[in-house]
Amino acid sequence: MYKKVDQDYQEQFAKEKELMHRKHKEELDQMRAAVERDTEVRMQKVWKMRLLTFSRFLAAVARRRQEEDLSEEGKAFEAVLAYVYSGDPNAVAAADKVIDGVEEPVPGVEGTTLPVTC
Repeated sequence: MYKKVDQDYQEQFAKEKELMHRKHKEELDQMRAAVERDTEVRMQKVWKMRLLTFSRFLAAVARRRQEEDLSEEGKAFEAVLAYVYSGDPNAVAAADKVIDGVEEPVPGVEGTTLPVTC
């Protein structure tokens, strides 16, 4: 009789333990999925803001080209645009610098450094 009660108790305990583990795993999976969705949404927002910044740079270059701007700033715009258009890893680095707004002097098209920062 004692063995039967103990066996029933052990079986019930094992079932409850398994149920708790399964429930905990489901909760963790749901939380992980929610965090992944939230992260994806945030990354999309960051990506879109970076694209918007780059688009604004391109629009500014286009406006300056219409005015035939020969100032140091105009030359810097043209130099950065030339780097962006190069189609190599340096183009990506140049675009990142434009988007991030780094405080580095812009290397000019003629090889000189211009007194303008991104």
